[in-house]
Amino acid sequence: MVLALKIMKKKSYKYPLCVVFWDDAVEHSDNSTAEPYHQPAQQVTAGWLLKNDKEGISLAFEYAENEQGVRGEAFIPSGMVTRLELIDLD
Repeated sequence: MVLALKIMKKKSYKYPLCVVFWDDAVEHSDNSTAEPYHQPAQQVTAGWLLKNDKEGISLAFEYAENEQGVRGEAFIPSGMVTRLELIDLD
């Protein structure tokens, strides 16, 4: 089933939408004796940018337009961030 969606006029949002590229720690629970994976795991996370400062980046994965707040918050320390891209919703 395909739904026909109404095209909406451009809207401004309280928070900008963004994509964060960052390096995460790696853990292997299989206790393998092979060569260690000796580099960070490169992650890509998208969300609403709540705060970006010297401490890091705070994102929300959902926010309510009726001022009820945000849900699904995440914090990424600045030392782990490799790139931040804002997404233009035009």
